[in-house]
Amino acid sequence: EINASLLNVSTQRKQTSVEGGWRGRSRRRVVGAQSFTVRSRPGAFDLTAAIFVALVMLAQASGRRPIIVEPAEEPVTAGPVRGGVKTFDPSEYLKYAAGGGNSIRGDAFLRTRGGDVRTCAGESVQLVPLTYYTLDWLDHVYGSAASAYVPIASVVERAKTYPLHAGASAFIRTARCNVRGEFEFSGLADGGYAVITRVRWEVLGLSAARGGGEQGGELMNTVFVSRGEAARVTLTQ
Repeated sequence: EINASLLNVSTQRKQTSVEGGWRGRSRRRVVGAQSFTVRSRPGAFDLTAAIFVALVMLAQASGRRPIIVEPAEEPVTAGPVRGGVKTFDPSEYLKYAAGGGNSIRGDAFLRTRGGDVRTCAGESVQLVPLTYYTLDWLDHVYGSAASAYVPIASVVERAKTYPLHAGASAFIRTARCNVRGEFEFSGLADGGYAVITRVRWEVLGLSAARGGGEQGGELMNTVFVSRGEAARVTLTQ
């Protein structure tokens, strides 16, 4: 039997920047003279850290020096996979259903080759709750689950190949960019969200091969909010 009161166990939490996209949380555990860092998804049960602490306690009780392994930087996904995209699980969305006291404000723009700034004015903005399923879907459609810029034609084709489950679509919130290319979402539950919108414009007098026709693309970035946070995000290339 191990007397946990003999061990000095402390936890320091640090949330990463919202502007740079969601990167999860890092926790540094200090057990006696040993320390290690555990990174985990926001809102997830810190099972990895609990197991590591238990292992260190057992090692110290037996007089052995524990070997600490730093977990990988990349988030670990779990769950069944079907057709290249993880199976939709309604239970992942329960925490988003009730809403909350968080908000996300932002803007979106692209700069043309000539230096002009084009915004998302008048375009729809989608706010997609982050789950294992949607993270995998974002990776398939946008090539990233963190942030991306993809030409509209490419997004349309990928979305046909990997359509979003109707159950996930029901949790998507929408807003519209104002004339300055700004948008806002409020009443959000704690958790992660993907913000998606389009910035596009027409170039007249030139063929498509010479840069004419519809230009621009779709922008995506991920944000994490909690405890009544008012986050801000800028979508650009």
